Amino acid sequence: MGKVALVTGANRGLGLEVARSLAARGWTVAAGVRQASRLPPVPGVTAVVDDLRIAGLLPPGPAALTVEQAVGLMQAALTPAALAVGQPPVAV
Repeated sequence: MGKVALVTGANRGLGLEVARSLAARGWTVAAGVRQASRLPPVPGVTAVVDDLRIAGLLPPGPAALTVEQAVGLMQAALTPAALAVGQPPVAV
């Protein structure tokens, strides 16, 4: 079973680039977006989650359950738009 990640803000900017990068590295990516209709085609993005309340990102929240039902158990939830300033990056 491959690695599964939920990437928020995946329809543009940093979130889109993170989704593309993970997909290119073999991750199965679930795109977290506010408007699914605005998600451009991204190879490797296999699910779209539009219920993005912070409390729902990790199990057993609704976004996590949507990802699990669509593509499998999530190993990572990435929120590029909410990165902490001054914190070191974490390699995935």
